[in-house]
Formats: sequence, C-alpha cells, structure tokens
Amino acid sequence: MAAAIALTHHERWDGDGYPRGLKGEQIPLEGRVAAVADVFDALLSDRAYRQAMSVDDAIVIVRDGRGTHFDPQIVDVLLENLDEILAFRMIVEAPRIPREGESIQAHASGDDALDYAAIEHANLDDLSSSQAVISATVRDAAAERRDRAAEGRDLAAQVRDREGDEDGNGSTGPNGASRDRREAAADRRQAARDRESASHELAYEGIDALTGVMRRRVGLAAIQCEMDRCERVGEPLVLAFVDTVGLKAINDTRGHTAGDRVLQDIAGCISDDLRSYDLVTRVGGDEFVCSFSPQTVPQAKVRYREISARLAERASGAQMTVGLAEQQPGDSLEGLVDRADQAMLGARRR
Repeated sequence: MAAAIALTHHERWDGDGYPRGLKGEQIPLEGRVAAVADVFDALLSDRAYRQAMSVDDAIVIVRDGRGTHFDPQIVDVLLENLDEILAFRMIVEAPRIPREGESIQAHASGDDALDYAAIEHANLDDLSSSQAVISATVRDAAAERRDRAAEGRDLAAQVRDREGDEDGNGSTGPNGASRDRREAAADRRQAARDRESASHELAYEGIDALTGVMRRRVGLAAIQCEMDRCERVGEPLVLAFVDTVGLKAINDTRGHTAGDRVLQDIAGCISDDLRSYDLVTRVGGDEFVCSFSPQTVPQAKVRYREISARLAERASGAQMTVGLAEQQPGDSLEGLVDRADQAMLGARRR
C-alpha cells in the first residue's frame, strides 16, 4: 500500500497528473485518498513561502478540485467528516506527553526546543485535559450526525411505505421500510451512547486520574472564584501550598508504584478533611494547592496538624511540607500562591 500511495498520490482524477497520467478509477483508492489528504494537510500547514491557510480557504481549494484534481467521492467524505478530521489533526499535532523521567526535549531542536522546554515546566495534565475536551467534542459531533442519519432513514422508510402501497405487492416497500426504521432506531441508540460518553469525558476531564483531586487548570480557576467570593463578602481565606517530601527518592528506591501511593495518601488525607466548599488541586508532579474559607492561618495550622497525624498512620510513609498564606485585599491568585510557596520553602528549611 505504501508503494502505491507514493507512486500515485500525484495522479489527478481528470488524468492530468503524473507520473503515469492515470485517470479516474485507474488510480488506486489509496492514492486517491492520499491525494486529498496530502493537499488538505499542506494547505493547513506553514510552509517556508507562506503561512498556513484557514480551514475555510483550504476547503474552497479542495472543493474547487472536486472532479478535476480529486475523486469527487473522496472530497465528499472529507467534507462530511470534517469535524472529526480536524479534531484528530489537533490531537496528532499536540506535543507528546513524556514518560516518567524522559526529557521532552530529547527529540526537539531549534524553535521546537524552546516550545518543548516551556511545556516541560508546565502541568502536562492540562494537555490530556484538552484532549479530553476534543474527544468529547468529536463524540458530540458524531451523535449529531447519527441523529441526522436517523432522520434520513425515517424519510426513506416513509418513501418505501408509499412505494409498497403503490406497487401493490406488499413486500419490497414494507420490508425495506422496516429495515430503515430498525437502522434509524440503532442510529439513535448509538447517538445517545455517544452523548453519554461525551458527558462523562467532560465531567472527568478536570479530575486528576491518580489522586482524584482537581487538575491544575480547573482547580486554580475554582480557587480564583472562591477568592473573589471571599473578598466580596469580607471572609478570610487561607491558601496552603503542599509539597510531597522525598518523592523522587521514593520513586528511585521503592519504585513509582510506591510513589503513586504516597501521592494518593496525601491527597486522600487532605480530601478526607475537606468541607464541601474547600478546594484542593494538584498543581505539579508532587505539589498540591488547597484553599480554606472562612479560615485564618492559625485555624489552618490546626487542621494541617490533624492531617499530618493521620498521614503518619498510613503504611506508605508519606510526608508533606506545608506553607500557608492568608488572602489580603487586592491579592491576585498568582501572588497568593507565591506567598504560600515561599512559606512552604521556609518551613522546609527549618
């Protein structure tokens, strides 16, 4: 197949391509598909001589080539499945999430190395979170298409009903209509399943799979909302920056399963102490940020002593260092997190 694609993807539907001047269905199917995919991808990509085109402009060019440059049916399939194709393209082009201990810069150079360096210091869970949103969007689009297909099958069934009545044989028309209705019902059931899956993916895209607490992007947004509320009503709020003690050493000596258990125990002990309006989020590999309101620093210290005591009873041997900072008028989220982080570093040095 690879050889056929390489040899024929520059052929044209009207016979004006190369190298052999094949025409129409003389061109292998894989070559016809690759011709459309190659041009569409190239139009959406940056080149040395031009910037990437918009999707709308690329579609105009591909549509103009329908029946001349490209197989009309392949173009129609592209346009009918455009949402899924664009979503898949986004996922493929997203930076690969590295394995534990692997440098993401290992295969990057030039400008890409700068981008990868920034990603390496970011919370990589946010990338997979974005992919969950993309996946949910694709599922929802698939559900819409299945609903439209079901409507089409219903219309076809009505036509078959009339044909059966008109030809008087009572067989082909009604039998075909029955089949259309069964397939329409199946489309609607699958559409419902697609929507349910999309709903679940969106519901869980903000949850850290390992610890069960919120991921960075979603969690920090929730903490910002709580800070705004506390400032508006005049309630105190304390932010805690929690660092896992010795996680790298645990991973290196006892294995990553043991390290995962340590993170789960810390998140579990904190979460067990939470009230419904307290918030906890994993902001890094071994770091958590929590907000407590209405609380002052002395009150939060008591709570964290209790959490630490429960943590000491866990078999994993997990330990944590905590820094606390109380919200002041006009505080930004970034500033409050930084003060709590500095308090944590001070506690670690003591």
